[in-house]
Amino acid sequence: MEDLSNYLSKISDEHSEHKSHLPTLIGIQKKLYEQCRVLDISNCKNLKYVILKKQCDYLLQSIAEMNQGIILCLENGLYSSVESLSRIAIEHAVNLIYIVEGEEHQRAKSLLKHYVIDTKKRAERWLVYSTKHGDEKAVEKAELKLEYLKEVSDLNPSLVKKNVKGWPDARARFRETGLESLYHVLFSSASDSVHSLSEDIFNLTIIENFPDSSKDSGLIGFISEKTSFAFYLATNSLGLFSEAAARLASRMEDKLVLNKIIEVAPEINLLVAEHESLMDGYHENLTSDCGVNSIN
Repeated sequence: MEDLSNYLSKISDEHSEHKSHLPTLIGIQKKLYEQCRVLDISNCKNLKYVILKKQCDYLLQSIAEMNQGIILCLENGLYSSVESLSRIAIEHAVNLIYIVEGEEHQRAKSLLKHYVIDTKKRAERWLVYSTKHGDEKAVEKAELKLEYLKEVSDLNPSLVKKNVKGWPDARARFRETGLESLYHVLFSSASDSVHSLSEDIFNLTIIENFPDSSKDSGLIGFISEKTSFAFYLATNSLGLFSEAAARLASRMEDKLVLNKIIEVAPEINLLVAEHESLMDGYHENLTSDCGVNSIN
């Protein structure tokens, strides 16, 4: 089992080296944030509709805020939080791209229609549950929620018309924006970080079945791989943030901001390539290097 321990030690060291990316990521985040502040969305003539302007502005600022939170978590070694926040920020970046690249403000209307319909369904379920269990306060709150949604819909009938398309699922949004591969590589891969943490728990349980001589190396390997994955997700979150900001700047025809954002892309691509090159090497050499087939 010495070969296994040596192999785990080797990949642990290589994964841990990605922590050195932090200063670069901080610099990238600052550059992107500065350019996003320059974008004058509210006065942009190429964004004709208020709901489009509001959604673009709010999503852009929210993603910037989440990425700042991701950086803070990286600085403090809070890697599970990085995974969760990155997945959320990545989805919002794709949402922004999807809305920006829609015809006029149609996709912006779809998002609001989705909110009204989905919230109404949840409020109705809440009302049924509360009524069944005799919770009068909850019944009152659910009824108020439904009343509010009806009033909003009545005042804004164009948002809930049948000809307003529904809001697509996550994979469809990635596909429509030309980013479906990232749905599998990033969004789906990080799903467990949000919903159950079962992958981490599974891996820790498997390590408990290692020979005693390899358990410590296995645990160190797990921590270093998780660290590396957090940095990989954070890097891609910034990458998709820059992509969303660039597509928005392009639609706004703000060439100055667009060019400044494009200047950041090589830094991000270099970091992503370093991660992916390392993993490609592992996949090519895994069986021959550590004798995986003999570990049972």
